[in-house]
Order: sequence, then C-alpha cells, then structure tokens
Amino acid sequence: MGTWGAFIAHRDLVELLESRPDAEPWGEPLPGWVVGFDHPGEEYDLGQVPGPALGAAVFDSDFAMVTAAFNGVPAWSLALHEATAADYGLPVPAVPAAEDTALHDRIAAWTAAAGSVPLDRDALRRVLTGGYVFADDALADLMHVLGIAHRPDDPPMSRG
Repeated sequence: MGTWGAFIAHRDLVELLESRPDAEPWGEPLPGWVVGFDHPGEEYDLGQVPGPALGAAVFDSDFAMVTAAFNGVPAWSLALHEATAADYGLPVPAVPAAEDTALHDRIAAWTAAAGSVPLDRDALRRVLTGGYVFADDALADLMHVLGIAHRPDDPPMSRG
C-alpha cells in the first residue's frame, strides 16, 4: 500500500503544524520553511495561510494533486502523474503540466514571491515528465526544485 495523506509546506508557520496534533514533520526543509504530513482527508485550507504555502494530497502513491497559494490566494495547481489522476476521474488540463509554459511562469512567480530559489525550468520539466513509480517521490523532487526541501539523497556537502 502506498502513501495516502496531505502535505503542507509554508514559511515559518510552526503554529499551523502545532494546531494539527496528528501532523508530523516531513523531509528536511530548507531554512525558513516548515513541511508537514497529515493523514488522508486532512487537507489544509491554504486560504487561511499567510505568505507562501504549498499543499499536496497524495493518493496511494499513485498521483498527487498539488496547489500553491500566496497570502491565501491560489497561485497554481497541477497533478503529479496526470494520466493516473485522469484514470481516477479527476480533471487534468488539455496541455500537460510539463509543456504548459504559462503554468511554469506562475510557478516561477510564486517561487520568487516566496523568496525561494530561482526556478530551474528544465529541472521542473524533468520532475513533471519523470518516470517516477511513486507520486510522493515526484513530490519530494518538486519540493526540492521549488526550493522548499532537500532531496532525501542530497549529500550534506551539496546543501546550501
């Protein structure tokens, strides 16, 4: 059985995780970020989160629905493993996320507003087209590309 759950990443908002006693820290966030994981059905309302926030719902590691917001306003969303999400009956855009330059522009604007690393669009496309078996692995790499968290296999010397 794969991962079922909700992930949230936000800037220095520890009290959001503290208000969710079942949530647990996840990954190794970069400085200034807090990342948490909660159980299925416990999605976070990004409309209530100040500053930059990223939420993701992972469905049995098969696919993930990812949404980003800034000061409660949705900035962008995408599905990791789009074909599988469509198989589950969820709507997916006509233009795949890996090819959607307007989406890439919105993601770049969000990372800039979040004070994160400049978006590496080639790395983003690699994540969105990657042959990941598990959507949670794609999510971990996406959070790395967005400047939110280290990749689990990053050697300590390569971390900035």
